[in-house]
Amino acid sequence: MPRILYIDIDTLRADHLGCYGYQRNTSPNIDKIAENATVFTNCYVSDAPCLPSRAALFTGRFGIHSGIVGHGGTAADLRLTGKTRGFQEEGEGGQGEGMEEGCHPR
Repeated sequence: MPRILYIDIDTLRADHLGCYGYQRNTSPNIDKIAENATVFTNCYVSDAPCLPSRAALFTGRFGIHSGIVGHGGTAADLRLTGKTRGFQEEGEGGQGEGMEEGCHPR
């Protein structure tokens, strides 16, 4: 079974890592790991900025579906559904109608 080591470093440019060809010795530990690893040259994100994209990687849900759409405040909260987040049930006069997973407020 393959082993996966996921390294996530914010604001680190690939062109400043030795394993991507940078000449200065700025990343000896990462370079050592990369010697016997699969190193990717392209990266595609599901969301931007970083936090929603990381959450999507680990939850399998786009930010628009997880509720994590930004870095701070409620924009960084994983959205729960139903009464646990204070939504009213259908027919109670609130906007809770259609708030089941995957649906969005009107």
